[in-house]
Amino acid sequence: MVRFMEQAYSELSSKGYRVIKTYEASSDTFINIKQTLNPDIVFYTMYWLPHFHKNYYIDKFYSKISIFTSYSFDCMEHPEVTNFEINNMVDMYFMPCDLNKKWAQKNMYNKGKNVFVTGTPKLDPFFDSSYCPKDVWKTQTKPKKRVIWAPHHSDHFPKWQYQCNSFYEICDDMFKIAEKYRNDIQIAFKPHPMLKEKLNALWGIETTQKYYDKWANLENGQLEEGSFIDLFMTSDAMILDSLSFIAEYTAVNKPALFTIGKTSRVFLNPFGKDCFENLYIAKGNLTQEIEVFIQEVILEGNDYKKGQREAFIKENIMPPHGKDASRNIYDLICQKVLGVDKN
Repeated sequence: MVRFMEQAYSELSSKGYRVIKTYEASSDTFINIKQTLNPDIVFYTMYWLPHFHKNYYIDKFYSKISIFTSYSFDCMEHPEVTNFEINNMVDMYFMPCDLNKKWAQKNMYNKGKNVFVTGTPKLDPFFDSSYCPKDVWKTQTKPKKRVIWAPHHSDHFPKWQYQCNSFYEICDDMFKIAEKYRNDIQIAFKPHPMLKEKLNALWGIETTQKYYDKWANLENGQLEEGSFIDLFMTSDAMILDSLSFIAEYTAVNKPALFTIGKTSRVFLNPFGKDCFENLYIAKGNLTQEIEVFIQEVILEGNDYKKGQREAFIKENIMPPHGKDASRNIYDLICQKVLGVDKN
């Protein structure tokens, strides 16, 4: 968490925002925000109680205006994802689309009375015609198709819960594929942030780091552990089993192959199921099916799901009201805090 805090601090500071670190490493202490800042508005992106330091949970800010928008697209079947305590208690809960709102109204204790459909702010650049993505791909001797591989970390989860762990079946073969198609494609390894922690425990820190370094140093490969916006926008396709990316990569309307391993469990809510229909699926011989996807869809351009993705994006991912998600959120906050209608 300290590593993520440092990344966020560096990113926001570089853009000119006044940022305060809540953790001071030298003294190993967390500041008490309520005492030092006494905020008027508290904005949450996480819902699970164990992720919070005791100073920062909603029970410390009952008298403040509280707002929540999830850090990820909620595609999972598990209704508790929308029904944690914090989801029900915030003043305003911002969701991407009407499918999400209907799911919340069905499963939340408060029947979704605090839910507003705004779109998802982190995807705003995808729909901003003035945004110019940075080319983050490693320079090649000739143009190649750019493929992202985004594996999840969820191995050994309880049987009632989703599990996306095809990484362990294809982790070595992905290097073989990169070598086989080295003249045609380059691969960006974009693992879930928690995968490295899992591998450190399973493989050991040294072996795990060697694996990550191998991707970083590969001539037609690279390691990506930061923001995904520019990476997605300048790519050609994705191979994944990361649940939030089901929606987030669909948003760029490029082909994606979802890998279902021997012990994978893909449990999706109504939004996730509809979104899943836009993906190509591998669930047998994963390596072989990945190669078919590379050859037929990426290299030959037979992306026959492009039209249905585009329709899904317009219906369920693009923010409503002809504004970006951030503006929708800003306008609703103005109404709540200032009583001012920005429409």
